[in-house]
Amino acid sequence: MDCKNVGGNTGVGTCDLKSQRIDGFIFVPKNAAIPKDTADLAAFLAAKIKLDNKGTRYYPLFGVQQATNNSEEAQSGTLGYGFSVKQRNGNSVMQWDFPFSICKAKTIIQFDGWNQGIYLVSNEGYIIGKNSLDKKDIVPFLPQQFDVVAADLFNLGSTDVQITGVSVNLGDKLKLIEQAQFIKSDDLDGDLLQGLVDVELNLTAQAAGNVDISVITKCGDVNLFDTYQTELAAISLWKLINKTTGAEVVPTSVTADLAKKSFTIAAPAGSYFVSLAAVSVLEEAGIEGYESNQISVTIS
Repeated sequence: MDCKNVGGNTGVGTCDLKSQRIDGFIFVPKNAAIPKDTADLAAFLAAKIKLDNKGTRYYPLFGVQQATNNSEEAQSGTLGYGFSVKQRNGNSVMQWDFPFSICKAKTIIQFDGWNQGIYLVSNEGYIIGKNSLDKKDIVPFLPQQFDVVAADLFNLGSTDVQITGVSVNLGDKLKLIEQAQFIKSDDLDGDLLQGLVDVELNLTAQAAGNVDISVITKCGDVNLFDTYQTELAAISLWKLINKTTGAEVVPTSVTADLAKKSFTIAAPAGSYFVSLAAVSVLEEAGIEGYESNQISVTIS
């Protein structure tokens, strides 16, 4: 006799969700939460994607073009007299593939082994996660594994399309369904929810009292001088930290050098960490969607 209570009500409400084609992910901290009563989901996500603090920022990754179900079957054991017992449910394991390009692959590979949270984003505009304990928020899945399993640089000259693929283990299949919750946005557009582009500062020249620094995208070598020559020639868009004292130092001047396609930063003598200003400050100046690295320079 099985005395477990395995039943429940079987009615279904008017708001239900069929199987979804996943178009992308949003990588988030483990403690992330999207309030169910969010009036403008697209605006909420856009603000999270551009946060200055990397630890609380959301990282969108769209462009999935293929899915393969590699989920496990339930595991069962059988005793000698033929009695069968389900030992555990199978895990839900999916591989999602992106068309290969070098810069896209670089952004995907940095999430290999991701151990924080993810939201799944469907082609119908649903954000899929789990219920919070108080049922007021959608919180992220915490995958058992998130691995980059394919990245094919070389074209074989055939009709095969090269991919960058990720394998995601979302754990127990039945628990996944029990926990899954969703929120819908009618204007959610992956093209408008792009992640920040990394730019690298490079020391191109050095003279008494100043240094020349170029601002170039990390992949593709696009020089932002061509687009933001005027905007970046502003003292407020550069951040200098004195390496000895840790104090922030305001540059004496910043000028655009057309011949070198770089920016001349003048400051008192000293050793500095140099970066562009925070994401929000750049955006206020009309330079939207970029974040720079930090380099070490010495001004004599």
